[in-house]
Amino acid sequence: MTRVKLPLATPTYRNARRQELTAVGDALYDGFVDDLGALNMRWGCTTHVDLGTSSITGLYFWQERNLLIATSGTVAYSITQAGVATSLAGAPLTATRRPSFANDDTYVYICDGGSILYSDGTTALAAVTHITAPTAAISLATLNKRVLAVQSGTQRVYYSEVNNGLSWAGYFTAEGEPDVVRQIAKVDGQIFVLGARSVEFYYNDTGATPFLRNDSRSISQGTCATDSLLVVGGVPFWMGADRKLIVL
Repeated sequence: MTRVKLPLATPTYRNARRQELTAVGDALYDGFVDDLGALNMRWGCTTHVDLGTSSITGLYFWQERNLLIATSGTVAYSITQAGVATSLAGAPLTATRRPSFANDDTYVYICDGGSILYSDGTTALAAVTHITAPTAAISLATLNKRVLAVQSGTQRVYYSEVNNGLSWAGYFTAEGEPDVVRQIAKVDGQIFVLGARSVEFYYNDTGATPFLRNDSRSISQGTCATDSLLVVGGVPFWMGADRKLIVL
């Protein structure tokens, strides 16, 4: 029997004549095939705005104001649809980790391991200085007119007063498992609390305690990565403690 080497580590159809492959194509293109079977070349990206900085560390679209909020180093910028950038330099970011964003009707909020900063999109960033506000916030979310934030290295999730992200009311403790909280997000009208070893859900209650744990939705699967949580179309994705992608 004649042995034939399989060209597994060679270019596509290296020993085939081009004209014999015209029906299927021997070249690889950066494009996509539409519903009619036609090949469409991907359109190129153009520069919307150049901030003149070394790198962009975070981007957030403030839909209600139609503004793009960008962070670079210790400074944040607001960018209009026309590509006009405005520096929001004021109270500085720490630039020690990836920033987290949230917004209410009045302000956009940013944190990256220090105090929560806020701006209306035109004025300089200022720090939330309320005595109850977290001082080392790492993740933000909003629910029912309240801003919520995770205090780094703890199980605490702080929450603001209703309709006032500058005044903070207290915190709840995600203590289903003895692990620290890594990130939070709004999922299905509840606060999704992602810890190192577990996931807990908290819903907004009208009683004396604004947030209560939904025991029926606790999950014994946390995350090994601090910033892996991503919510797409209301569905959370995150890197599990065993380094596998988890979809709820």
